[in-house]
Amino acid sequence: MSPEESGDLLKQEIARLRAKELSQQETIEALKSEFADAVDSEAISRTARKAIRDLMPQAIVQMGMLINNAESESVRASLSRFVIAVGLDKAKIEDSDSQELRTLLKDLASE
Repeated sequence: MSPEESGDLLKQEIARLRAKELSQQETIEALKSEFADAVDSEAISRTARKAIRDLMPQAIVQMGMLINNAESESVRASLSRFVIAVGLDKAKIEDSDSQELRTLLKDLASE
């Protein structure tokens, strides 16, 4: 690979990382705005549940990768138990997506 090609690849990667950072900053600002608009504890709770629900698909995929790439069976089992304990028992997401999320978590935990 020539130095020019390496330089082009580096520039592309820098542009990708800057775009990702900008997207994350926009997401943070939108979330701050939503919380600022919440006027009481119920609205704050509703906003938090919505934010958590929006993060769950990515969190589930990430946890699945961690479970699949764990180096030992005991680590995989511990991660699976964690998914079940947190996802099914404690994080009661109170909307129509909760059953779908529970099913995804159960599927991941059984791998």
